[in-house]
Amino acid sequence: MNKVKFEDLLSTGAHFGHVTSKWNPNFKPFILMEKNGVHIINLDETLLYLDKALGFHSNSC
Repeated sequence: MNKVKFEDLLSTGAHFGHVTSKWNPNFKPFILMEKNGVHIINLDETLLYLDKALGFHSNSC
């Protein structure tokens, strides 16, 4: 399986979150900033947890 790269997530728009009025405060650690009323998701954190999830999945198969 190919490793997901930062550029891959960025090019697909994975960094765009929900409008700021509809956010869940539990996700605050994963929000990088707000721009034009939309939360921008921290892709470094996303990659970290995605790698953990993929590692768990490959170990359990």
